[in-house]
Amino acid sequence: MRFLNTLLLFVAGVVLGFMIKERLVPAAAPVQAPYRPVQAESTAPYVPDPADDGLAESELTKPATSSEETREAGAEDRDSAEEAPVIEPYAPAKTGSVASPDDFFSSPGAYEGKELVLQLQMITAKKTGNGWRLNLVHTGPGKKVDYLYVDDSGELGDKPDLRIGYSYRVRFLCSAGDPASGNKLLAIEPTGGKADWATGLSAVE
Repeated sequence: MRFLNTLLLFVAGVVLGFMIKERLVPAAAPVQAPYRPVQAESTAPYVPDPADDGLAESELTKPATSSEETREAGAEDRDSAEEAPVIEPYAPAKTGSVASPDDFFSSPGAYEGKELVLQLQMITAKKTGNGWRLNLVHTGPGKKVDYLYVDDSGELGDKPDLRIGYSYRVRFLCSAGDPASGNKLLAIEPTGGKADWATGLSAVE
């Protein structure tokens, strides 16, 4: 019994202690978050940009171009284009086809009736009744030597300056497809070059 009495007194003391503590010590105040001012939304009325108003107004008040006016403008452009004078482009004089000497001398018949331009070395220029007969040479692959004879009918004048071994650009009509005959001189001009065997002496005989 003593043990029970002692236990009851202990429990009553603990309960009494809790009751006295609740009355004497106030409850802790709740922790509040720091105050943060809330920014109010802007309620200022929208003021349009005068430049935007001017642009919008000009676009709205701009008269629309009708399809009929567009067709009339196109017709006027066509009429003015038709009335404009047509200027023909300048056409340079025919100079003949530049051919490879190797191709020409290997198959001269393929060039019958054509105007050609070949670069050759001068050998001789002999006087004929109507002008000069030129003898020119080309050294091909394997040191093969080919000759071309061209007849002049007044292009060179009385005293042509032609040098042995010097290189010339010769334009002629290959009427027969034969290097030895039927070739009419149309023009000739020096290139400034010369062969190793060039003497510099006049080719005129």
